Amino acid sequence: MDEATMTVGKIARELEILRAKPGYIAPFRVIGRKVIDQVMEGVNVYDATFSVEVYKDGYYVRVVEVASDEGPLDSLHSVIKKALQPFFPCIENVQIENFYSHGFTEGLKGQVEVILHFVLWKNGYPWEKFSESCRSVSIVTATECVLLRVYEYVCSLSIQTHSQEKQEK
Repeated sequence: MDEATMTVGKIARELEILRAKPGYIAPFRVIGRKVIDQVMEGVNVYDATFSVEVYKDGYYVRVVEVASDEGPLDSLHSVIKKALQPFFPCIENVQIENFYSHGFTEGLKGQVEVILHFVLWKNGYPWEKFSESCRSVSIVTATECVLLRVYEYVCSLSIQTHSQEKQEK
């Protein structure tokens, strides 16, 4: 199999197209999130809480999950996957390959840009590689922006695929 090709910003563009379609319903709506940094026995521990409403069978179901991990971005990623995966098993095929961030200032206001490189797996092989980025005053907020954009896109495609399969039967 040929190595997957890397596309930059593809998901943001594709998601805009999906959202503009008549009758588009977002697969989930974020209610809130919190990431806490604490030191326990000399080790940094990051706890994340994620509250989301997931669209299922014509209405939204509220889900609240908690996860801990080694870093703030890891904990955020873990908790989002934990909340969404029971409804959308397809997100198991989404893997973060690399993470980059860099800060910059405009006057006195600092911002950070987060760039995540993803791999989508299909039938045990890397199927597609892409990168997405977002800017914010917070590295956690910028990361959340990218993760949610990617997962909304992947979940929306999964819903479309299942709808088409039902219509063909």
